[in-house]
Amino acid sequence: MKNFPGITKLAAIGLSAVLSACAGTPMNQAMPPDLLAGDKTTQVLSAVSQSEMQAHIAVQDSSALAGQFGLIGALVGAAIDSGVNSSRTEAANERLAAIRDALIDFDFTQYYFDHLHANVDNAALGAVVFSRASEFTDAYYYRRTQDPGVQYTLFLNGDYYLSADFSAIQVGIRALLVDNATIADRKGKSGRPPQLEIADAAYRSTILAEFVLDAHQTDDPAANATRWAEQGATLARTALERGVVLATEVLEMDLTGPDYAQLATELNETRPIAGLPSQAVARLANATVFKRTTDGALWVVPDERLSLADSN
Repeated sequence: MKNFPGITKLAAIGLSAVLSACAGTPMNQAMPPDLLAGDKTTQVLSAVSQSEMQAHIAVQDSSALAGQFGLIGALVGAAIDSGVNSSRTEAANERLAAIRDALIDFDFTQYYFDHLHANVDNAALGAVVFSRASEFTDAYYYRRTQDPGVQYTLFLNGDYYLSADFSAIQVGIRALLVDNATIADRKGKSGRPPQLEIADAAYRSTILAEFVLDAHQTDDPAANATRWAEQGATLARTALERGVVLATEVLEMDLTGPDYAQLATELNETRPIAGLPSQAVARLANATVFKRTTDGALWVVPDERLSLADSN
């Protein structure tokens, strides 16, 4: 996969950092009903901002960095729930090595795009035109909103990570929908190219599907990493494949603007997700979708932990 300029720095931006950098602009906002009505053409511009498995490594303070990148910072940084910078520690890279080697023949990007196209094309976006991002700069992303014949641009970024203790794999999607007419003819500041801001996106969504190791999970990251790498990283492949399927399915649902408040009342189930209060808003075949009440992120929680028996 092509590496985008600036990804190394942007990947270090976590959800909490981006939130603090963008006070007053919620990182997640439901699809406005008026955008679901009428004939329209939506350009879906998608990317996967990494070429191999990464691990969550907490960073101290990246809020200033997040604020420099506007919509791009939100697109990359907010799809994960903690800062990521795999180069901060040799230990994390050492644990990742065997997993990465075993996954060398697994094309996450292609698998993600295949399922993304199938599900997004079924959503309430009107006529859909798909394309992959070829750059990752403010100028490029703004320029694509001015493509002729499209009324909206849906920016999507997919990613996949191991938790800091290597006990879980997360597959994430960050979605931002811009009404192109609202930002036409924008001028850049101080000679710089025009920059999209988070507030330009009328619809903003963070979706994560998390798969936790089976009973062999321990408090030892090295032991957990060994478990993921066993038998050609069978469990890791299963987590990535199922994560893509679930995350894209939830994206399809979320794009239709469901009434989550009503759904939460009907399901009447709450639990903490990543330490934050959350409400169940949907039931899938083998998973439950929770919406965190603090930030509106959607978390997909499978009914059972992964085991090798599930992967055969």
